[in-house]
Amino acid sequence: DEAASLPKIQSRLEAALPYFIALYDKTGGLVGFVNGTRCFGKVLTHESMAAHESGGESLCVHSVVIRQEDRRKGLARELMRCY
Repeated sequence: DEAASLPKIQSRLEAALPYFIALYDKTGGLVGFVNGTRCFGKVLTHESMAAHESGGESLCVHSVVIRQEDRRKGLARELMRCY
């Protein structure tokens, strides 16, 4: 699938803050993040994932992102465990 635009990620952050988690390095630089939204139904479609439904029964993970220099270190796995 395609990468989300910055405005799309910002709108997810505003609408679904409890489903956004980030990892920062010692200097405050962003290392990576996971974000998602809730939706109704058990079959995920582009339409069902397009908006956050706070009472939705399913959690849709949209992004698991780690900056290039920190990949292959198990950080995405750890973020998902925390998620």
